[in-house]
Amino acid sequence: MKKTLVVFGATGNQGGSVIDYVLNDTELSNRYHIRAVTRNPDSTAALKLKDRGVEVAKGNVDHPDTIERVLHNAHIAFILTTYQTTKVREIAQGKTIADAAVANNLEFLIYSTLPSVMGISGGKYRAVEYFDSKADTETYIRALPIKAAFFAPGCYMQNFHDEIKPEVLDDGTYQLVNCVHPHTQLPLLDIADSGKFVGAILADPDKFQGQVLSAATQMYSFEEIVGILSKSTGKTIKFVQATENSFRESLPPDFVEGLLETMKYFEDYGYYGPRTKENVEATANIARGKLTTLQEYLHREPIEL
Repeated sequence: MKKTLVVFGATGNQGGSVIDYVLNDTELSNRYHIRAVTRNPDSTAALKLKDRGVEVAKGNVDHPDTIERVLHNAHIAFILTTYQTTKVREIAQGKTIADAAVANNLEFLIYSTLPSVMGISGGKYRAVEYFDSKADTETYIRALPIKAAFFAPGCYMQNFHDEIKPEVLDDGTYQLVNCVHPHTQLPLLDIADSGKFVGAILADPDKFQGQVLSAATQMYSFEEIVGILSKSTGKTIKFVQATENSFRESLPPDFVEGLLETMKYFEDYGYYGPRTKENVEATANIARGKLTTLQEYLHREPIEL
């Protein structure tokens, strides 16, 4: 009989990629029955999953009783939490799912995590709560009586369409502005490739017990990124290193400190810490299937400038 794989965030990018990968992989589709968790089973995205033979279950991470139900008789779960209002709330959501998984005797958890910025920086950077909330949840899961592995996605290539989109200048050229050195590197990931990493865990969970997959195609410096963006768009795009004060003024008021510290942390310590490059290279070799390069992503999803 197939084992039941419960996927949280099923109608989003990460969860959707995991579901797509399992459904399209002959080995995994024969091993796992998918139960997709969503707050709205009648949404267009949820109905499309039903049409593909996926079981859709209503669940809300802020309501523990619904989580108990969706994990009943399940074997393994992919857990995704999102930073919405506070670090405390996200951690509480992760604990709710993890505790319910233990109570329902699940065999294995896969948690979508991020590195501990406060821990890696020795307390230098304290405002990157959307990383630290996931890292704290990972620590909590590790202490539970259940096997687990951890998927840590890099920076999404999709961000170049909005959050890191180049801005036009009066002379018709473009600039990508940040407060870090142009040699600062980012581990870039096409969100659609998430399932290739999680699929590797699903194929052999015990092999990855306790491990963190630093999931990205490869490292790209800002200097390399603007070169690739220029070639893709046919526009001249330059990287500009701004002062911290001027960069601060360009950020959304509610997330100024968090975003500023995020970039300085990347520059000082690396996305995953001191061994970022080595961890990304090792993890890329684990992925099931070819990973998407930035050039390939931009060919598929061109940026409108």
